[in-house]
Amino acid sequence: MCREGRNVMAPASAPYVHLWSALDATVVAVSGGKGASLARLAQAGFPVPPGCVLSPAALRAVCTMASAPLSAGAEELRQAALNAPIPETLEAEVRAALATLGPAPHGWAVRSSAVAEDRATASYAGIYESWLAIPEAQLWPTIRACWAAWWSAHAIAYRQHVGEAEAPPRMAVVLQHLVSAQCAGVAFTAEPLSGDRTRLVIHAAAGLGVAVVAGIVQPEQYTLAKTPALHLLDTRWLPFDRPPLLTSEVLLQLGELCVRLEELAGSPQDVEWVWDGTTCWIVQSRPITTLDDDVGSGTADVWGNANLKDILPGLVSPFTWSLMQPQLETVLRQQYADAGYQTDPQRPLVRRFWGRPYFNISLFCDVSYALYGATPEMQAAQIGGAVPPNAVPPAPPNLAQRLRWLRNGLRFLGIARRTRRAAPAAFAALQRYWRTEQRLVPSLDRSALLQAMEAYVGVADPFVLLHLNLTLALSGMSSLLHDLVVYAMPEAAGSSFAAELMSGIGEISSAEHSYALWQLSRQARQSPPVHAFLERRDWHDWEQALAGTEFLTAWQRFLNTYGHRALYEVEIANPRWHEQPEYLFTVMAAYARLEQELPPFDPHTQAQRRHALERDIGQRLHWGTRALFRALLWRTQTYARLRENSKSHLVRLFDIARMMMLRAAHFLIEDGWFETPETIFLFEAEEVTHALRGTMTREALQPLLQQRRLERQRDAARHMPELFIGNRPVYTETPVAAGAVLTGLPSSPGRVQSTARVLYGPHEGARLQPGDILVVPSTDPGWTPLFLLAAGLVMETGGYLSHGAIVAREYGIPAVINVPQATQHIVDGSTILLDGAQGTVHLAPPSAPPSQAAER
Repeated sequence: MCREGRNVMAPASAPYVHLWSALDATVVAVSGGKGASLARLAQAGFPVPPGCVLSPAALRAVCTMASAPLSAGAEELRQAALNAPIPETLEAEVRAALATLGPAPHGWAVRSSAVAEDRATASYAGIYESWLAIPEAQLWPTIRACWAAWWSAHAIAYRQHVGEAEAPPRMAVVLQHLVSAQCAGVAFTAEPLSGDRTRLVIHAAAGLGVAVVAGIVQPEQYTLAKTPALHLLDTRWLPFDRPPLLTSEVLLQLGELCVRLEELAGSPQDVEWVWDGTTCWIVQSRPITTLDDDVGSGTADVWGNANLKDILPGLVSPFTWSLMQPQLETVLRQQYADAGYQTDPQRPLVRRFWGRPYFNISLFCDVSYALYGATPEMQAAQIGGAVPPNAVPPAPPNLAQRLRWLRNGLRFLGIARRTRRAAPAAFAALQRYWRTEQRLVPSLDRSALLQAMEAYVGVADPFVLLHLNLTLALSGMSSLLHDLVVYAMPEAAGSSFAAELMSGIGEISSAEHSYALWQLSRQARQSPPVHAFLERRDWHDWEQALAGTEFLTAWQRFLNTYGHRALYEVEIANPRWHEQPEYLFTVMAAYARLEQELPPFDPHTQAQRRHALERDIGQRLHWGTRALFRALLWRTQTYARLRENSKSHLVRLFDIARMMMLRAAHFLIEDGWFETPETIFLFEAEEVTHALRGTMTREALQPLLQQRRLERQRDAARHMPELFIGNRPVYTETPVAAGAVLTGLPSSPGRVQSTARVLYGPHEGARLQPGDILVVPSTDPGWTPLFLLAAGLVMETGGYLSHGAIVAREYGIPAVINVPQATQHIVDGSTILLDGAQGTVHLAPPSAPPSQAAER
């Protein structure tokens, strides 16, 4: 793409600042990888926003001003970059360049551009800093932040990972006019899932709308064929309530730019673009580093989002991540230490990629095997997702290893027993804490709020550990129960028989709120004014519309019990049901249109089927093994209840954190920091504390908040892979022929043929008709009320212990989970045949009238 061969080091007499039109601007040693690419594109006539680049010599000159030798330590040099005087010559050159470029009406984009960045073998994507919408007055502090990023811990670690020897800082900085985005996204000039170089894939998301900033939207995806002439092949993830973001004319314009860009670069490119309503602008281009790689080899850790995608499918807010990341790192390491395993502190357990959280599944597999002999296949079945592609089959264990597993298993049983006994008191204590904070937080002054925020961590960490211990106990017990069932019934291997023993057990909080909502819908049918309110589907004045009805008292009782829950409730930025109950009214209106008195899936019927299966298995076992079966069954069912109910209490902690942040927002709005309360969730927890104490200025944080908004827009437009190996995204989708059978994990038995309803979020729930088969990327408790309308469930993520699997079994809904790319392979409105016992979904079943009820 750029001329890496000349000027390994820019001469001391060379200018510090280069416009795109300068010859040396295309030299990587002068402009870094990103800057040289943009200069080359601009000189070739591509629509690149006006800009210039500060060469690495500028950073070295600043370090010289601070008398900091380039051999000094990383922290000393970082401080020099942040605080040293700016040489007069450099400052003058920047002023002259800005005058030439002219005013930037929407601010400036300030991007790091390291010399080794954006190469064919190492992209450095996301390693260094970029800042957007920066006013001219804030350019120098932002340039300094880009320089300082050279010495960040993750940048140093990445350079070591890719074999880059430590050298004098080689960081250039790009300054560009920011484009006002009508929509923006990413384009791949080779199909990233299959590596097909005859296809081009474009991802697009709208500008800074609420849904994009919240990160709960799927980007639109357009696939174009590059031969024999560029043309549109496929559009996916198109919302049903509006036209596509990009017209065919704009798509072809953007596609042609990308094809020309690939020809100029000589290799497939990962292109960031912006559409301002008139022009498609190219704002970044780098080689795709994952094509033709053997991702199944090597020792890099594999990162997966299968479990996390269930509860956090979208972007995680800065505030939620600032609580979640250190908490999970601390509590998981403590859990492993209690079980007898010391984790490597240099090996992270959880990370963000492109704004979404991922677990280190390589480390999880290492720990599970070392402690208990659990294989990667067993781990994947429990939490969902794929087996790490570079997993090496373990050697046959020797006697010493088996004895260690036995010792650790006994230790595990002790931890599980203590956790089970401690859970009721912990639940009660947390319930009291939640009630108290609900009453106090809205009236706390600043000092008391800061004290409450400090105390919160002391309550949250122990409870998260209890929740994770219950999850581990449920995982271990259900694995043992599954093995015993297969021993008694060999025909149960690969089926949902063991899972069915977990159906209809009752006292599952996430299932109970749907039954409570059903009862409210029966009450609404008996009240003409309430029924009329639900039929009109306008919820904004619900308190006035329901005033004076007996229903309102029952409704308030429901909110007092379940109002702490929310759609994708682990994200603290998401409003709780007691704040925004509109979604519940939508579901209740659908319930109210059904005439039967009992809910579609009766828990008592489920319990009867489970009891019959328990008797059948018991009769096949020897009396001693039968006693073990009954003990395991009781414990597994008990831990299933405790684990799901601990999740409900855990969400009460998130409700408290949200209340505290909204109270903090009240004070910061008074101080003029921002205008809307929800902005607080762009802060990290430590930043909120500093802002309340007055130890951070508004001027220092405003550029950072704007940057985070724009980063979320960029990340929302990315199609996320299921896996990363090291820092490389791994797309694993394989095409499915018409009439094929999709396979997943059998989760809840039953066979049903009906209309597939593909939904990407619970907010689309009004499209679900009673008797449809619900096809979704993931589910959390916010989806649960829709389950009672569905005849079956197909889910892309999840394992036997995922929320969707547990609640589907509780209701008795046939379900197949962990079906890769189900929402893309299954056409909305088509007829499919789901077999929850065998874990299969037939895309083109034999012609027959759709079934409205499952065959058991």
